[in-house]
Amino acid sequence: MKRCPKCGRKSLMRYLPFNREANNGAKYRCRNCNSNFGTPPVCRETGEDYRDIAVYLEFRVSVFRGGRNRILIKKDNAGIELSAWSRLSPDPDIRRPMENAEWKKLLDRLYGELYLHEWKKSFVEPKILDGMQWELKLAFTGDRVESYYGSNRYPPYWEKLEELFDPYWQEARSAASKKAIIPPPPKKRKPKK
Repeated sequence: MKRCPKCGRKSLMRYLPFNREANNGAKYRCRNCNSNFGTPPVCRETGEDYRDIAVYLEFRVSVFRGGRNRILIKKDNAGIELSAWSRLSPDPDIRRPMENAEWKKLLDRLYGELYLHEWKKSFVEPKILDGMQWELKLAFTGDRVESYYGSNRYPPYWEKLEELFDPYWQEARSAASKKAIIPPPPKKRKPKK
């Protein structure tokens, strides 16, 4: 079920196609906070679709005393590379090429289903000092960057965001468990005579 990316409520009104132009292309209006959303994911300065100009994505989740997960995706002329960490480690648990179709599907979900371009930039609960911090950063051609951050507070589409990245973390955890070095059992000593 769709929800407002600003307040999280599900009480929405859908604009008819002929009303969208008058509302900057928005498909929905929240009846709770009166925000319009579902606009095309285009950069205001250039009119370019974010999905066409994205070249970098990083998603980090850190839990106080509980470790860190990180996804890093870079796109350049050589292709697209995915790196993922499922723990505190200087080296990624996985590093592999990513198909263009997989990258496009990821961006389509972020902007088309989670309405990322319409999120607030910061979600902070000031009364909690430890807990979970997260950051989602995207870079685009022309050295443009969009960052979203949270500390013990989350955007309305948080569960869907975690669900979107979970397969990469599962892949990283699986690779990490295969790489784990388990020392051989100690050799039995022969008793001295």
